[in-house]
Amino acid sequence: MAMYPNEQFYDNDDIQARGNKEDLNAAVDIWKYSFHPRSSKAVDWNFLPIPESVVQTLQEFCFDVCEAFLPDELLTGDIDSTSSFMEKLPLITPEKEVFRRRSIRQSVLKMTNNSIWQAMRTIRNYHFNKVTETLVTCSDRSDCITHLRWDHLKAFRENARSQDLPTDDYSPEDVYEL
Repeated sequence: MAMYPNEQFYDNDDIQARGNKEDLNAAVDIWKYSFHPRSSKAVDWNFLPIPESVVQTLQEFCFDVCEAFLPDELLTGDIDSTSSFMEKLPLITPEKEVFRRRSIRQSVLKMTNNSIWQAMRTIRNYHFNKVTETLVTCSDRSDCITHLRWDHLKAFRENARSQDLPTDDYSPEDVYEL
């Protein structure tokens, strides 16, 4: 079994750097991140890549769920049948199980990355309700004038970058005003 560390999408210095600005609700903070695993456009200059430690934790979790987890020493090369992992496998031929897990890891990784990408895309379709401070579905879609949308944040960040202003020093009200 893999271990999953507690990860944050921001650190305390980031929060303190915002000064007296209202901290963004975690629901909106997710919009700052981008994930492009299948694209040559690995970076969206208006957004931050999801921290590698978060992506790796999700990948390791999916390896466990799909029974493809292997400790580092068994990922390649010879199989040490005396390793503690091998002794824990409830199979008559644990070596075959290691080969099976090795053979499916790439497809599990591809599925995991695609799932993260799809989830990020889906989250961008939600709107931020300023009153409840939550992401909500909205039938008005791009015609909505009552909620903050992802494209509002994108325009705000593009504008800030073009003026050499910090892209992370804002409140939801600042984005609404744009």
